[in-house]
Amino acid sequence: MRRFSAPWAWRIGLIGAVLAHLMNYMLLERRFSIWYIPEAFRWYSRSHYCDPALYKEITEVAQRIHPGDSTLMQPRLRPYFPIPDRRNPSNTDKRPIWMFIVKTDPFSPNADSVKSLLQSGEWYIAYEGIYVRLLRKKDS
Repeated sequence: MRRFSAPWAWRIGLIGAVLAHLMNYMLLERRFSIWYIPEAFRWYSRSHYCDPALYKEITEVAQRIHPGDSTLMQPRLRPYFPIPDRRNPSNTDKRPIWMFIVKTDPFSPNADSVKSLLQSGEWYIAYEGIYVRLLRKKDS
């Protein structure tokens, strides 16, 4: 059995895919409705996935942490840290010195958990920003 081969078929498919994405882009850019929130539907922009102000604050606060210190953070925050060999200490025996908390992240510890950590006297707030809270363990 011979396979259908047409040299023009993949070109038509490629042109169709490009035109479909172009039409989608044009419709999203020119849409007007009181129920439409443009920032929520612009999947092709970086601000759809991460607020630029949040990104800036995360990277600035990450610079405060010494590369040799262990940091307790969400695994999805690792790409924001400038040091490529940063690991999550939950898999090691080394106790964390820093706790990096993003306030708007639903997977971060809630306010009651942070309050109980601060009341225990073992941790203190090293940085408090709009989006980020950085806790440091007190030296024994």
